[in-house]
Amino acid sequence: MNIILHSVTIFAFVLVFFEFFSFFFRKKKALKKLGEKKKNLLAKHSFSFLTLFVLSPMLIGLVYVKKIDFFPSIILYACAILALEIAMRDFTTKKLQGIYEKGFVINNKIILYADIIDFNPFAPKNNDDSDIAEDEQYIGTSRLDIATESKGLIFVDFSSIDEKEQFLDFYKNHISST
Repeated sequence: MNIILHSVTIFAFVLVFFEFFSFFFRKKKALKKLGEKKKNLLAKHSFSFLTLFVLSPMLIGLVYVKKIDFFPSIILYACAILALEIAMRDFTTKKLQGIYEKGFVINNKIILYADIIDFNPFAPKNNDDSDIAEDEQYIGTSRLDIATESKGLIFVDFSSIDEKEQFLDFYKNHISST
């Protein structure tokens, strides 16, 4: 049992190591999918990545040093690795946040324009030519609901009303016309 626990601990540290370096591959893959950056969006800074960056390997080391039983240690290793995975996704999307030629990144979500079905799908549609309906409860707020094919309904909260309006103008002028 001791050899198995040592093996699992080493495997957990290897996964943590690969998780740290997955950032470069994630960023490259996302940039390939999104195309050229057109505008920056304000990213909300979070220290959760730094905290989890330090605490995940420490948790694995602590479990190993404290000689916790096999099954609880497996659960704690899995928690540490999953927490680091969430932090890496957060870190990657924070670095990429902006409007691109094929999509945009905001609130830890990568959304492609080709995947967008409708904006504010529950809002009553106007009779005029505007293709983006405004739900009355969200007028004057930075929130936008986006219906997508692959991810369903996504709630996006821009950092300001102006940023939301800039995005909608960009979408109307550059994406809807193509």
